[in-house]
Amino acid sequence: MADAVLTKSLHHILEETFLGLDQGINPTAALYTATVENTLTVTGASTLSGAVTLKQPVVSAAATLTAAQSGSFCLWNAAVGFTYTLPAAAAGLVFEFFVTVTNTSVTHKLSCAAGDFFLGSVVGIDTDTSNAVAAYTADGTTHDHINGNGTTTGGLLGTYYRVVAADAVVWMVSGTVLGSGIVATPFATS
Repeated sequence: MADAVLTKSLHHILEETFLGLDQGINPTAALYTATVENTLTVTGASTLSGAVTLKQPVVSAAATLTAAQSGSFCLWNAAVGFTYTLPAAAAGLVFEFFVTVTNTSVTHKLSCAAGDFFLGSVVGIDTDTSNAVAAYTADGTTHDHINGNGTTTGGLLGTYYRVVAADAVVWMVSGTVLGSGIVATPFATS
């Protein structure tokens, strides 16, 4: 069998190693040999079965994501905000969103596909005055957008969201919203 090279983030490799340790699996056993530099290299006899989705960062402006991109790390990496639109919800799809550059104009926006909604909660932190913490909830029936305006509704460097499709309509959302001024909910209907 030919050697396989899989691109994978160091975070997920460590996560899987620790999960294996919790389940009594010895990561140094002859089950596999892994070398991590910028890629995960699998040597020796390996069997991959079922669907395999490689995680890849998405860094383009105004991206309409697809189901095939599930597992992606999506970066808001520009001072001018832009929109990511999720694909139609299908149970098990997952995306993570990171603000790596605080937006200074236009909103960093995450939008559901038509007919889908956000359900869940995020923690909002006022970073410029009291470090006050508040929780904001999405209701699963009207909230179909997350807006980070660069101040009160988040969009500051370090803001993070994770969305997981629970079914064909609902995206479960969690995360941390870093804001300034009088922080407010990032959940919206537009």
